[in-house]
Amino acid sequence: MASFDHEESVPVYICYNPQFTDGQATSLQIGLHELPADAEAALVLLVDQPLLTPTLINQVIDAYCTANQKPAAVVPTCEGRRGNPVLLDRALFAELQALEGDVGARDVLQRHAEQVLWLELNDQAVLIDMDTPEAYRHLHG
Repeated sequence: MASFDHEESVPVYICYNPQFTDGQATSLQIGLHELPADAEAALVLLVDQPLLTPTLINQVIDAYCTANQKPAAVVPTCEGRRGNPVLLDRALFAELQALEGDVGARDVLQRHAEQVLWLELNDQAVLIDMDTPEAYRHLHG
């Protein structure tokens, strides 16, 4: 499998989830549903992680593209803690589409843990999010 060409133009799809109050699973499902039929994988970025950089995102993509055996997912970690963004292989899409409620991919990834590539990065950005106004103020000091 060839490495991702960082100079290549990559389409971005924006979709609205009118059922967002039904939980995280609905947002993940709508995003997966909107992908082209030939999409090999999906990179799930969370809107509340402003410190993610193109370099970090490319590290996750490159890990998937250059793995000896195609992983079911690539999950970045920092200091042994699970982070985001997560790259999900098409092999997981049907199982992710069956999720319900306010859950993400965590349980699916646990069921396929032996096929997950845990990518240790020395970058706290994979762990930092802004879920509250206090977190925003702390981050922007």
